[in-house]
Amino acid sequence: MPTITLFNVVGELVKENLIQKINENGRKFNMSACENKYSKNEIIISYFFEENIEEKIKNILEEQGDEVISIIKQNGKNKILRKLVAFLDTELKILEVYRGPDKVTEDFVDKLSSITGVKLVPVKFTAEELESIYKTYSYELKQAMFKNVDGMFYNIFRGNFLESNKRFLFYLQNNKQSLRVISIRPSIKFLKGGRYQVTINGDKGTIKFSLASEQKWRPRFEIRQIVGMCMKVKRGLNESLLRHQHTLQFDQKTN
Repeated sequence: MPTITLFNVVGELVKENLIQKINENGRKFNMSACENKYSKNEIIISYFFEENIEEKIKNILEEQGDEVISIIKQNGKNKILRKLVAFLDTELKILEVYRGPDKVTEDFVDKLSSITGVKLVPVKFTAEELESIYKTYSYELKQAMFKNVDGMFYNIFRGNFLESNKRFLFYLQNNKQSLRVISIRPSIKFLKGGRYQVTINGDKGTIKFSLASEQKWRPRFEIRQIVGMCMKVKRGLNESLLRHQHTLQFDQKTN
């Protein structure tokens, strides 16, 4: 399933400077950048990397993988060139990598950080933030995963409208801090088609799309809304916490 991995961007974020740095210093890494003409605050980053054919096919085809690999090798092909795309929003200060959290994503982020001089920090969502996301920005909670409860690595709830399910609500009340993954039908404006399900992993900082088999990605207009709602909750809660901490510090100083 299509997956986006999120990173907070820390550092100087002048769009023109970032594009220049990436295009001048990223050539050796097969990396380039340009402004997104549909969103003035976004930079589109393209990164080309080689992938081992044998490993890729074995992951896809369990039974006939060796036979297919043999045919490809006879034609002199051992590696294929793949493209990774990422969007850097200079206003939200967020990097969206259109790939799951693996070695390729890690290498790309390391190279981008070294080229631009900005710090890229993986996004993590707390249990409170996940709860706020499905309460505020979803039509329906479809799945919830709790981690390390009663000796179980994961305890999973699936169903329709879990947010009003008494059994789920009772479990959540007693194990709120263990909530790590949610699957929702997001409350956004759609360009085409009906509602679909997205899964937000708090530990990995990823958004995974459950789409029809013929679809690879949803329109950028929809993805931007989903990322935006997650980051609003993330930073809104953090700002509230910071304000509370400053209030406590002020009270302590004045008492």
